[in-house]
Amino acid sequence: MIKNNIFDTVLGLPVHPLIDHLVVIALPSFALLTIALVFIPTLRKNYGLVTLAGLAISTGAAFVAKQSGEALAMRVGYPTDHANMGENLVVISALLFGAAVVWFFLLSNPKMISALIIKLMGYATALIAVVALVVTVLVGHSGAKATWESRLNPVASPTVPATAPSDAGATSNALTMEAVAQKNTVDNCWVVVSGMVYDLTGYANSHPGGAINIANICGTDATKAFNNQHGGQSKPNNVLSGFEVGALGASATTNAPATPATTPKANPSTNAKTAISFTLADVAKRNTAAECWAVVSNTVYNLTPYINSHPGGAKNITNLCGADATQAFTNQHGGQSRPNNTLAGFEIGIISAASSAVALPIAVNKGGEADED
Repeated sequence: MIKNNIFDTVLGLPVHPLIDHLVVIALPSFALLTIALVFIPTLRKNYGLVTLAGLAISTGAAFVAKQSGEALAMRVGYPTDHANMGENLVVISALLFGAAVVWFFLLSNPKMISALIIKLMGYATALIAVVALVVTVLVGHSGAKATWESRLNPVASPTVPATAPSDAGATSNALTMEAVAQKNTVDNCWVVVSGMVYDLTGYANSHPGGAINIANICGTDATKAFNNQHGGQSKPNNVLSGFEVGALGASATTNAPATPATTPKANPSTNAKTAISFTLADVAKRNTAAECWAVVSNTVYNLTPYINSHPGGAKNITNLCGADATQAFTNQHGGQSRPNNTLAGFEIGIISAASSAVALPIAVNKGGEADED
């Protein structure tokens, strides 16, 4: 469910790309004007108030862009680099506006403070304006890259030769496109990405972008859709790998009913129709960066591939390995939608009701800051 409905859509269109155009035009324009006012005093009388008003509008637009970006991400997934830069831009634009207000206040009250301090404040404001210009360009570039790079440079799916017919009387488990096409519902959902078959059954409700985005690709070659959205991002690729069944074109022939031609993995995934159950002892043994599991609200998460991708640093994840991280995660993130959606992508099962009585260590706040997930 998208919580920030006010930032979601307007007239049926997403707010984010609409407000982004205002940010990338207004913020650089008024940042440049701020720099001009610092070094060309004769402009201040005519353009001072206009500049302050423009910076205020730019800051508000940057905030709306951030919020609407999170709402849009609930539908289509998170372009991580763009999202992180967008958050930084909100802070920088607000800092620029605040610095400009202080500088203009000092200019209008020269008796309160020395001319040198006023000049230094002006230079500091100009420096922040330069930073705002650079970050705006980087944010715009990362957004355009996430949207267009894989569309302009599509990755071709490898051509896989058709498998030979199976022997008479046997049932073929061949991973063919025809077999994938039959598994076209969220209750039995297979997809192909770059020549590999993935079983996404059961993942739809955990997908950060919403169940509909998984339902739309069930039974199809989703290579283009996946690359358009995620490209070379490591986290979505790591999550996807947990659902791998095998290569398109691989086969296994047996007289038993068809099952996926794959060997069980050491790190199980949620591709079963019913949740996989683990004991607390299972989690306690995965307590290193090489194999890191954690429990949050009786759900088990394999955080191994996320350690080096965590915005708060790897240590905040390794502190959770083999532990009950419920308190640490709740204290740090509470009801925030983005961390919860990210965490959902690493779910591998639940704690068994008949779990052994092994007490997991409790990951708690350290030094006043909660261990993040």
